[in-house]
Amino acid sequence: MNIIILSGRMARDCEPIYTDKGLCISKFAVAVQRPTVRRRSEETPPPKEICDFIPCVAFGKQAEMIANTLNKGNRILVHGRLHVTSYTTKE
Repeated sequence: MNIIILSGRMARDCEPIYTDKGLCISKFAVAVQRPTVRRRSEETPPPKEICDFIPCVAFGKQAEMIANTLNKGNRILVHGRLHVTSYTTKE
């Protein structure tokens, strides 16, 4: 089973693209904060907040809704599948 749920903020504005057949494809990124570890004592500095920027793609009616209603900084909840790709450069 491949299910992922992300809760975060839109890291950039959506980039809607329409195919020749009229299908909307929206590309956007979600900024998700990782949980931080609590301090052991008052003398230790507070932990730095770590944020991951997850690229996302939506299709069809959902893509149109995201493109028309959400902007950078809006909170968003994403439910979908995780797909990891890798590539090799010439160097």
